Amino acid sequence: MKCKLLIVMMLLALPVAAKKVPKGARLIHAIVKSEMARHPEAWTIDGQQKPKWNYTQGLELLGMYGCMSDANWVRYAKTYTDVLIDSEGHIRGYKKGDFKLDAINSGKILFLLYDLTKDERYKVAMDTLFQQLKEQPRCPEGGFWHKTIYPHQMWLDGQYMALPFYLEYARRFLDAEAYQAVEADVKWRQLMLIEDKTRCEECRLLHHAWDAAMVQPWADKETGQSAHAWGRAEGWYLMALVDCLDLMFPDGVPPYGDGTAGGCIPDLLSGQLIHLSARLLELQDEKTGTWQQVLDLTGKEGNYQEMTCTAMFAYAFLKGARLGVLEKSYREAAERALKGIRAHFMSVDEAGLVSLHNCCAVAGLSDTRDGSFEYYLSEPRIDNDPKGIGPLLMALKEYELTR
Repeated sequence: MKCKLLIVMMLLALPVAAKKVPKGARLIHAIVKSEMARHPEAWTIDGQQKPKWNYTQGLELLGMYGCMSDANWVRYAKTYTDVLIDSEGHIRGYKKGDFKLDAINSGKILFLLYDLTKDERYKVAMDTLFQQLKEQPRCPEGGFWHKTIYPHQMWLDGQYMALPFYLEYARRFLDAEAYQAVEADVKWRQLMLIEDKTRCEECRLLHHAWDAAMVQPWADKETGQSAHAWGRAEGWYLMALVDCLDLMFPDGVPPYGDGTAGGCIPDLLSGQLIHLSARLLELQDEKTGTWQQVLDLTGKEGNYQEMTCTAMFAYAFLKGARLGVLEKSYREAAERALKGIRAHFMSVDEAGLVSLHNCCAVAGLSDTRDGSFEYYLSEPRIDNDPKGIGPLLMALKEYELTR
């Protein structure tokens, strides 16, 4: 009862949404208010019927951080973490042996909760997730498997799920030598490797995944690549790049092409962001400012403008520009994307609740999911997907930070 009363008080403290779609900071508050009204307890985010340690709750809560007072954010976040982390720091339902990279993502909010509450349970849970990464099965080249049931497979999705947590944990809790080993792992055996293995020279994009064993039905028998560049997978990868660059270079990302150390590592990662962003800029819809579900077949009949990848690209463009890696013109492209989301993917109902539409619910690769163009179009589209809400809040915060 006390928890519900606190949440009601938090909701009342937020601005009342207008019947038309608001702008700027008012839009941020309206989205947060709407989600908290739909999900008074944060563990129910993403339509969960029972508590589950899942990446989507952490993603949305991370997006919400900074959109309210720290105290109110902690109260709401704890309606997820305190249901799923017991008094000894054990994560309910978590099985390390599954080696799911998705399971790492919600660990990112534990850094914030640990800083704000000093509760040692969160440190224990973070230790557990870091230990998973230390033991994570790897491809022969060193890349993390996406999960145990997907052996020898690297997915773009997993780079965002795991690598920013991996870096932040190492920077906070390991000595300098151990941190440098983690940073090198992230750069060379994760980001650089998957970019090399999924890059398609023809479309100048990254395909969704790579099978090192080249045995999966969705994988090309010569390259191991999946068939297409899926919008949200590209979004996960760009968000991983900007977040990792931010963590690697807290004092500022070295300029791209400065010649330091003769083709230094930051040049390579910054170069990835620059070249991939440039290609995405070419594919941004001139009329709506948004992007399509299957990027390498942009304009093909049946393809559609998709909300979640549009929010992800806006976030990556804005943060990449703030870090000094991308030119200021990318901020303008991000502004067009945010306007497109408001105009084409967003509505406000009579109760003042903001909703986001045209979100691809999920897309994966398996024996029954072949990664074809038809497959990506067949997955259902839903409203208010946290995979869109979280990145949109991140993008809006970045926009407000530098306006």
